[in-house]
Amino acid sequence: MKLPNAQKLWVYFGVSCLLLSGFLTSPMLLGKIPFIKEMLPGVKWIRWSLVIHVILATIIWHTAIPIGLMCKGSQKSITEAIGPILCILGIVFMFSGLPNPGVEIILANYIPVITHRYFYFGLFLVLTGLTLGIIQVSFNLIFRPQGELLSLRPALLSANLYFILGIFTLVDAYLRTPKDSEYFELLMWGGGHLFQHSSAIYLVIAWQLLLQQLGSPGLNVRNFFVVLCGFLWPVIFLPGILFNPIESSEYRLGFTWLMRWGIFPGIIIYLLFFLYDFSKLIGAKNQNNFIAGKSALIGSIALIVVGMIFGAFIEGSDLRIPGHYHASIGGITVAFMGLSLALLIDNNKANKVFSLLRKAIIVYVPGQILFAGGMFAAGYFGVERKTYGSGLIIETSAQKLSFAILGIGGTIAFIGGFLFFLSFLKLLKVSRCVEQSST
Repeated sequence: MKLPNAQKLWVYFGVSCLLLSGFLTSPMLLGKIPFIKEMLPGVKWIRWSLVIHVILATIIWHTAIPIGLMCKGSQKSITEAIGPILCILGIVFMFSGLPNPGVEIILANYIPVITHRYFYFGLFLVLTGLTLGIIQVSFNLIFRPQGELLSLRPALLSANLYFILGIFTLVDAYLRTPKDSEYFELLMWGGGHLFQHSSAIYLVIAWQLLLQQLGSPGLNVRNFFVVLCGFLWPVIFLPGILFNPIESSEYRLGFTWLMRWGIFPGIIIYLLFFLYDFSKLIGAKNQNNFIAGKSALIGSIALIVVGMIFGAFIEGSDLRIPGHYHASIGGITVAFMGLSLALLIDNNKANKVFSLLRKAIIVYVPGQILFAGGMFAAGYFGVERKTYGSGLIIETSAQKLSFAILGIGGTIAFIGGFLFFLSFLKLLKVSRCVEQSST
């Protein structure tokens, strides 16, 4: 199936951002490994790579792939390309915001920041490009819905709504946040939480589509509506949270509560509903050539469940928090790995691509579980978060063992990411051959 240019552009862009973010994990991984971390030249560059990595691997990757999905059947026009072009320009500007003297690296939750004017402008362009893309595809879903996306339209529009609310909350925080030492933390707090909501709904949509790729109808419309209610019901409390001062505890705890009870119920309800369909697929043969789909589903669910278990045992502010969200984000990444390549090429023409993708997922998932598990264990044994290089204090044997597991898992996950990179290159080659043979 030949896909519209807008869809290819968004999916290629999203996959490229994921791969680039993967390469940026190298200094961060080295910065947490005993004996190696002391030899690194400076913590500032590690933090700089972390900021860019987070924006590429979460904000952009988690939004570009769903936009690409919703671009199916869109018109071929220059307006469809404005969004990804703005995002690409924004990334260039963010990379230009180097950690020079006088520049601070603020590791704010959800959206970290580099205090450089180029970075500010780049982040503005990225968020503007993504917002434009979301608005365009939402318009298409409302007024020009495609048959294959019709049943998913309420879920897609709900996820898009959460993203737009996140942008609105960021603008509101920009206008109201006091300029104090916690400025960026407060600025990004509400919007960052709402972006997690949109990512969670996009995740269950990806699960539903992967199930359909494997020959299962997935959840019926009624059950999927129940799942959607599990995600949407807390939004009625959002106006009350926004009426509070940004610096108040009610504002911060309100968004924490909103995320806790607006994501966990929806995920659990979906898993319970499709458990029967999924159990039938585990032992069944694939009804088509999408051989990576089952691995993507199993791996994604495994990481999400691990992430939820870790989240239930978080206390205080230590490495248990990033252990939780690295497992959860890994679950979204694996689902989108399978979905993104399935969007780009016909299943019947990509056996070698999907075979390599399956190997990438099989390597990446256990590596990410070990990486997140080692991080969680280190936090349990008292290691603080957001510390790198010589500032990271590892004293006890339990802490050293935890970081050894973290390093091994991170290395394995990196290899899995590299295999995904190879599968993407192979897909480009196959796509080129298919296009040449069709002309």
